[in-house]
Amino acid sequence: MFIKADLHIHTADDPTDPLSLDSKELIDKAAKLGIKVLAFTCHEQYNCSKEYDSYAKEQGLLIIHGGEKQIAGKDVLIYNVPVQAFDQVKTFEDLRNLKKDHPESLLIAPHPYYAILSLKEDLESNIDLFDAIEWSHFYTSCYNPNKKAQKTAEKFHLPLLASSDTHFACQFGKNISEIEIASLNTDEVIRSIKAGKIKFTPKALNMFELARILLNMLKLNLKIILKRHA
Repeated sequence: MFIKADLHIHTADDPTDPLSLDSKELIDKAAKLGIKVLAFTCHEQYNCSKEYDSYAKEQGLLIIHGGEKQIAGKDVLIYNVPVQAFDQVKTFEDLRNLKKDHPESLLIAPHPYYAILSLKEDLESNIDLFDAIEWSHFYTSCYNPNKKAQKTAEKFHLPLLASSDTHFACQFGKNISEIEIASLNTDEVIRSIKAGKIKFTPKALNMFELARILLNMLKLNLKIILKRHA
């Protein structure tokens, strides 16, 4: 069976961005949209909340534990590892050791060729670390760095995984993957991702959607500036 999944979501639990999205409300929304697998990937914080796990399970959803880590100014997504292992990652060599020590882990290269906090040239030089490459939600018919990500994925025979990188409510549910699994559990989902049992339908943002996200980003940056000077 194919199930809908979104493995790149930021909420009000994020320690670096002053966001307003409530994790339980997103679980509720996912259930209504038929999304079965979520991952809350806060910046520099590993999500392994038993409270969210239980709440999601009540609605037939699975939460995969994970977080977004910055290495040398570049974002990487790390899933299914002990929280201590996540916290200890500071360099690509640390990440390499984590992958060796935790073969059950899942490592994804998020938005690799975008302007900010992206791997860029560090993706290919560390390609052995990654199990999949993200197809990001933020693109239009005229601007689409995902095309380069797709070429890299094809070059190194890695799967592409669509995700929303949700920071604002308007983004959630707009860019999801369908993953073929036999049963709904973390190990099965990760095995299927690594095996490339993924499909998704690319859908570029229209001008209204783009403007809405950019306005929200502006408001978020103003909040960050005000928070720093408070």
